[in-house]
Amino acid sequence: MSSRPGLLLLAEPQWLELLGERFEEEGYDVRALAVSQTWETRPDQAESRLKAALSELQQAVGPGTPIGAIGFGPGASWASAAVRLDLVRCGVAYGHDLAHLPRELSAFAGGDRVRLLIHCPDVSEPPAGFESPAGVRVRFYPVSERVLLEQSGAPQEVWIARTAHSATLELLRGTLGPHYDLSALWDQHCYFEFASRDTEAALDTMVSEPYVNHIPTLTGGFGRDDLRRFYSEHFIPKNPGDTSLEPISRTIGPDRVIDEMIFCFTHDREIDWMLPGVAPTGRRVEIPLVAIACFRGDKLYHEHIYWDQASVLVQIGLLDAAELPVAGAESPAKLRDPSLPSNRLIERAAASRAKARRAQGESS
Repeated sequence: MSSRPGLLLLAEPQWLELLGERFEEEGYDVRALAVSQTWETRPDQAESRLKAALSELQQAVGPGTPIGAIGFGPGASWASAAVRLDLVRCGVAYGHDLAHLPRELSAFAGGDRVRLLIHCPDVSEPPAGFESPAGVRVRFYPVSERVLLEQSGAPQEVWIARTAHSATLELLRGTLGPHYDLSALWDQHCYFEFASRDTEAALDTMVSEPYVNHIPTLTGGFGRDDLRRFYSEHFIPKNPGDTSLEPISRTIGPDRVIDEMIFCFTHDREIDWMLPGVAPTGRRVEIPLVAIACFRGDKLYHEHIYWDQASVLVQIGLLDAAELPVAGAESPAKLRDPSLPSNRLIERAAASRAKARRAQGESS
């Protein structure tokens, strides 16, 4: 008997394996029901099939274990219908046709708490006058149903699809669980990177094919083998001996942690991932840094890391802040204390322009 929340997956047969693996990885005990027609075609027979599948799922996960339903394409109407049954705590429907949506919503016996999330593809914004009833949340997307289902396509479409997936997890986790301590999982990963400096332990906290992307320098790794090489050769042994992370803020969502911090170190070695090819200067560096860590279930899926590279270059002496609109150690100082003066670079630029005008006037 499973201890994980149950999730009934309703989709066309060719999508069941892909979608089943996706939600199993997120921590659900998934049971699939192949559907190839909408709920309205044969509602009596459809309801009988749905109830039988839900009963089987409840037996598998155990009495009292929460159950949800998720439908894609023709399965969207089935998922909406499932939420109206006693066994189902919440549901998610991908692919409702706007022509059928008003009827679907009017038939839903919701409440103040959101129990049904509907993703509508191929619609950039809600129709004029559209309102969701209590207990239902409807989101609209300017991408196709296939993009939402596959999470593949043009890069901007992929990120829209993944945003929809995060919204799905927000409802499922909030209503069904499982509840992971993502903050503690992220702290553990950082411990293996910066404290124990253990490549394999860090990789063990991640999914089978993770990736890391350091945005300013294009360093990192894609896939486990690539990331293992990066961690063992260019990241973990290349972090300075006194590296420390000073926390500023942390935001936790259903599938990610957003960490705002000050990254502190002495430039005592060549730091391949941040300053490749730059010999150690011995200078102290402190920079604001933001890490966005995305999880699948209780495993880290990817990291997007951002920092101000110009500030790093100023602090090690490779960039002259006096001639450019950039800041050095002033950046972390103002992050620590927001009351410090603002707009100094604007004032400096205005003073420089005024000085240039005076010089021009004197020479004419």
